[in-house]
Amino acid sequence: MPPNALPGFPGTSHLYHVGADGFFLNHPQHVQLNADQQLRLGRIREKALLERSAAQRKIEEAEQQMFVLTGMDQPDISKIEAQARAIEELQVQRRLAYIRAIGEAAGVLTDEQRRAVLGMTP
Repeated sequence: MPPNALPGFPGTSHLYHVGADGFFLNHPQHVQLNADQQLRLGRIREKALLERSAAQRKIEEAEQQMFVLTGMDQPDISKIEAQARAIEELQVQRRLAYIRAIGEAAGVLTDEQRRAVLGMTP
């Protein structure tokens, strides 16, 4: 799979939405995870949350820089615009990294488990 591609799971739309809140660990009533899957999903979730926190700190630092730029007695709109774009890019990177982590977590599940978590099995 190309590095910019997300894993897809035909026939299981909204799988990324379902996995977004708990990386599938919060659906024991729908899917039985084995110990290895639980461990792998836990690691993926932990890494994603740590990366998300680190990204949030970068965004907050960039916002502080924006505060300084907009607080000057002679604000420079080109610097402010560049900083605004940098902040938005950091937010995009944070969000995409999280989405990629959910895709990685979805890949830990079997096809049957993916269908079950979506309520597609009897």
